[in-house]
Amino acid sequence: MVIRKVDINGFRELEVKIELKKVNIVVGENGTGKTSFLEAIFFINSFPIRYE
Repeated sequence: MVIRKVDINGFRELEVKIELKKVNIVVGENGTGKTSFLEAIFFINSFPIRYE
């Protein structure tokens, strides 16, 4: 599965809307939400997906 767009609102007070590329690097100061961003993606990925 390829994730192309991410729109996070309210997950651990995180507000992010971004289009992803083939390779992405998450950088920033401590406490800026890098781990919350990755945890949100893992959280979403933990749900079963139905293809119709």
